[in-house]
Amino acid sequence: VFVKLLQTPLDMRLTEFFAATSVPLAHGHNIVNVILVDFRGLDTLGEIAVVMTAGVSILALIRIRAGGPQVGIGAPKKSAKRKPAKSKKTASKKRADKKQLDKPPLVEKAPRSKAASKARANVKATAASKPKVASKPKAASKPKVVSKAKPRRKPKAPVKKGVVK
Repeated sequence: VFVKLLQTPLDMRLTEFFAATSVPLAHGHNIVNVILVDFRGLDTLGEIAVVMTAGVSILALIRIRAGGPQVGIGAPKKSAKRKPAKSKKTASKKRADKKQLDKPPLVEKAPRSKAASKARANVKATAASKPKVASKPKAASKPKVVSKAKPRRKPKAPVKKGVVK
């Protein structure tokens, strides 16, 4: 069957029609583009719609497999998370809670050994017995001004030719 198909002569009527009408009817010199856009425009639009639908479907399947969209359309909103319900408190309980927050936390001191207490007392005593030396006040230093601009020179007086002083 294939050999018989190859032996039949080629019909050139369509080729001649598109070559003759592509410039006057469609105003295009590229015959392939004219056929796809002008003569078969609706068919090409349908093919583009099918390819786009397939692409969007594949993207949706990939996003579903990856756990859903993280950003963009369809992504969960950040404010969508439910906050736990607040318990209703009376005014007196609120004041008591506020007072508790204002107080410093109670910290229990660890018991010290007698040797540690004596050592601490000795350090305090020696610190109190040393005379304090007044430190010299530092002189206020002036910030240095650094100028990168060059000083301007005075323009020279114009020299008149032929005049001798």
